[in-house]
Amino acid sequence: MQLRQILRRLGSKYSGKDKIRELLDKKLYRLKQRDYDILAYAYIEKLSVENIKNKLGLSESHYHNVLNIALEKLEALITDAEHRELTEMM
Repeated sequence: MQLRQILRRLGSKYSGKDKIRELLDKKLYRLKQRDYDILAYAYIEKLSVENIKNKLGLSESHYHNVLNIALEKLEALITDAEHRELTEMM
């Protein structure tokens, strides 16, 4: 299962949101602040695309590019054990 789907499902539960925030906080030293913000807004706070675009000052196409790149970076940073833990929480 793709990381995007895992994060979307976990974001619907309080314990899942806590786990996503914990994971992002652990990887913050390797992520840019904008990548952290867009992932937090999209999967923890569940803001709409319009609200995220306005907060970060992005166009719609640029928003989707930045989100995809941030997801790829996060996927490269997480270990197999962390990925397994996320899938077990679903």
